[in-house]
Amino acid sequence: MSKLASAYGADGSGRKAIKLGEEALAIARRVLPAGDPQIAAAMRALIPLYRSVDLEEDAAKLEAELKALPAPGSAPGQK
Repeated sequence: MSKLASAYGADGSGRKAIKLGEEALAIARRVLPAGDPQIAAAMRALIPLYRSVDLEEDAAKLEAELKALPAPGSAPGQK
């Protein structure tokens, strides 16, 4: 059994975890104000999942997006 299969199961549970994480991130982006720390937390949770199944490009995109986010408390409308 490959390292990937043993880490995430032959049944594709790693990909299932990614799908759930992506759905959670999409919901957070819809319902939370821009710059909410929970959005960044959801993004940070997805990065190692992407890397675990060789989705390095997706992980890199999220990392770049995270770096571009405003610092907590500095989002428009927050003081």
